[in-house]
Amino acid sequence: MSTLIIDSSYLIFRSFFAYPKFAHKDQATGAIYGYLKTVFNLLKDYPIDKLVIARDLPVPTWRHQIHDGYKAGRPAPDPAMLSQFPILESWFESITKNNFAVPGYEADDIIFTTVLKELVTEKTMTTWQTLPLDSSDVDSLFSQSVQSQDLIQWSSMEAGMKSEDPIYIFSSDRDLFQLLIFPNVQILQSQPKGQLRIFNSMDLIEKYGVTPWQWLDYRALIGDSSDNLPGAMGIGPKTATEIINISADLYTLYDQLGLDPKPFLRTRKLNNQKHQEQTKEYLAADKSLGVRTKLIDSYANVVKSYHLSCLQIVPDLNFDNSPIDLSKSPQFIKDYGLNSLSNLLNIISQPQVTQQDLFF
Repeated sequence: MSTLIIDSSYLIFRSFFAYPKFAHKDQATGAIYGYLKTVFNLLKDYPIDKLVIARDLPVPTWRHQIHDGYKAGRPAPDPAMLSQFPILESWFESITKNNFAVPGYEADDIIFTTVLKELVTEKTMTTWQTLPLDSSDVDSLFSQSVQSQDLIQWSSMEAGMKSEDPIYIFSSDRDLFQLLIFPNVQILQSQPKGQLRIFNSMDLIEKYGVTPWQWLDYRALIGDSSDNLPGAMGIGPKTATEIINISADLYTLYDQLGLDPKPFLRTRKLNNQKHQEQTKEYLAADKSLGVRTKLIDSYANVVKSYHLSCLQIVPDLNFDNSPIDLSKSPQFIKDYGLNSLSNLLNIISQPQVTQQDLFF
């Protein structure tokens, strides 16, 4: 069963600014139009069995508890966009029972939880669920599976995986690159002129020079101004890539720097003697003095950025396997003057004809 997960807030914002002048009977409809058009095209182009809508709420989350300045400085949403949220929510409820917004959590946590529930066993899920970010119990989860530095292969372990069905994630949230450790997860990225790009683990390695398993460590070093994540002062992408490839992870790096490495246990690699030696040699070199000083001085900020970038399991999130229901969409389109979407809706509403159907 293939699954499509929509990062709803992202798609609403993107659609609103793509169609700013759309309106029907004094109601702004640009976000509504762009949202439906995108979902209809995704359903047309990809074999989707289950649709999951992941939404943010305008309330503080666990990340705000860690960092008061998290996402600080972002402008307030346009009232014309906000007026379209409840209208879209009524449409979400009509097409799927998997429509989630949970106080205290963000959409990326809902997406993370969805992926784990779809792909890994309950035993593995329980381990993740009870694992604090600074718990040494992390080794018990991965000791049977991580036997190689090529940690993209971790996701293929028979013990932890229960499904190889494809999962498509429509989002621009780079924290979700962590989920590319699963080979059947693909991130759909918007491109100019309405095109989509499939972004996978190999694309991540080619663009950033780190593996999906290393992405959290890399992001903790470079920070992210859009989320107000501080990162390591003076450490840019090029240096961060070099450091991560030498040390393999932040646990090894800060252990060699003589600082507590436990905050970085989630991405710690096992059987890491080679990288420990490489890191020790790198940090001892005279040319690394400046980098070493920056890493030590920025330790608290790196820890904060690491934890803020971690994805957390949302408790008590129950999913439904009912098929996508488009039966109320024609009336919805009519009610908001979105008639140009009717042909697209008709295409995806038609029963799919298979080769077997042609002979029986």
